[in-house]
Amino acid sequence: MRQIDVFKTQFIENIEEIKLKHPVGLKDYLYNSKNKNYQIDTTSSKEEQRIIFYDDIILKKIAASDYINFAISSFQSIGRTSSIGADKNLAWGLIQSYYASFYAAHAIMRICGFYFVNINKSIALNIDQVSGPLRPHDFSSGDFLAEFDCYNRQIYFHDLGRIKSHEDLWHQFLIFIDKICRNFADKKIYGSNSLIISLQNLKSILELNRKGAALSQFRNDINYLSNLDYWHPKQTKNNKLDLFLQKKDWWKKGIEDFNISVLENFDQNAFLQCTHFLVCLCREIYIEIMNSKYKNNFCKTHLDLFVKSL
Repeated sequence: MRQIDVFKTQFIENIEEIKLKHPVGLKDYLYNSKNKNYQIDTTSSKEEQRIIFYDDIILKKIAASDYINFAISSFQSIGRTSSIGADKNLAWGLIQSYYASFYAAHAIMRICGFYFVNINKSIALNIDQVSGPLRPHDFSSGDFLAEFDCYNRQIYFHDLGRIKSHEDLWHQFLIFIDKICRNFADKKIYGSNSLIISLQNLKSILELNRKGAALSQFRNDINYLSNLDYWHPKQTKNNKLDLFLQKKDWWKKGIEDFNISVLENFDQNAFLQCTHFLVCLCREIYIEIMNSKYKNNFCKTHLDLFVKSL
């Protein structure tokens, strides 16, 4: 069984059937007062807010929209690193690689129905107005882990308190990895062992930094410490640029051929392994949905954007 087939077991059910001309993500959908196909669920509480939709297809279109938006952003970001060999600007290449992996992590979570999302006061107010005067409570703004339950047509909003977007995204992503690895093991999905090993190795590397934010910390060190080894690699005569150029197309490998090695220290090699693996998985998801039997699904419709990013 292919690794992508194993991972597909975690997708929102039948999401590959969704057709989508104009992507509208969760925040945009809830902000638009013309959308009245939902309300605050009667079982909702301030501690765990819930929205129920009248149609599960709406939920799937929202998730497909956000996957497309983040996936294309990821591919475009990693695609910009192709010019690094010409201008020798290693620092910007690594920073672009970081953002590619950040967007890929968002996309991967969304295709499985998990969102790291901020609901501002304007969106919360619109949710209240759409839900009407009989709503069980006013919707609270804030930062949430939103969990899609398409079977029951609901979104659960778990309050995360005050957060730092990048550091806490990676923390939630590690929790997500644990969850899906447990699902693979509990359901005894045939052929899942190699994917579980890859994901657990990824998690081990990311956890070399507190809260699993090793990628974010590496990016910050380049951005704010202005290390000459990255900003002027030829001037300092180091091999960091050569390593980057050797690995810059890693993300185009098939997920079956991408082996993540557990390392003791988080260095540039570890950074490149993690960032490219995430973009590789995101790309494999895109190709798998695009090549499904369903004509004109959301990945096929946006094929031109995908191709331009390669």
